[in-house]
Amino acid sequence: MLPKLVLCFLASSIAAWAAGGIDLTPVPHNTPHEGGAVSDVAFRTAAGIVTFRPPYHWSSSGDASKAVFRPQNAGAGAEMTITAKPKPITESFDPDTVKVLKAEVERGLPKDAKGVEWGDDEAGLLKMNRHETYRIAFSYSAYSERLMTTILFCNFAEMQLRFELTCRESDFKTLYQDYKESLYTLSGLK
Repeated sequence: MLPKLVLCFLASSIAAWAAGGIDLTPVPHNTPHEGGAVSDVAFRTAAGIVTFRPPYHWSSSGDASKAVFRPQNAGAGAEMTITAKPKPITESFDPDTVKVLKAEVERGLPKDAKGVEWGDDEAGLLKMNRHETYRIAFSYSAYSERLMTTILFCNFAEMQLRFELTCRESDFKTLYQDYKESLYTLSGLK
């Protein structure tokens, strides 16, 4: 049994490094800041660490391929994830690229997802270390609830990071504000 666990761990680590050299396992970290320290999490890269401050009172977990953050006060299923993908050949978010991204996202929805409704896209919501971003939003029905998802894509020098928030539609406005504010705290990627 132990060899299987070791192989699974190695496979997930190799997949993470192949996606751009970042291990998204959240590790508790403190960043020095004006005479004190700010609690955040760190991810490991070949060049050092990347820090991220999740929203206050959100728990963190994950593995090499996916960081998961969950609000303590929201309903079941509410979560924000960070995943890394290999850097795309086309770095721009032109209409054809966005169409491909949306098709990929839709294929990844739960099997019982119904009634997908795409919201407004938003280019340039923020810049992450001088890199442009692109945000999509959509809602769908699954698990007897109406869910809302937004995903921010950013193409860094070696990888594409995706910041995804999924929650009940009724919780979205509040949780989206926390999610959006946390995006500005990512530091250490080129």
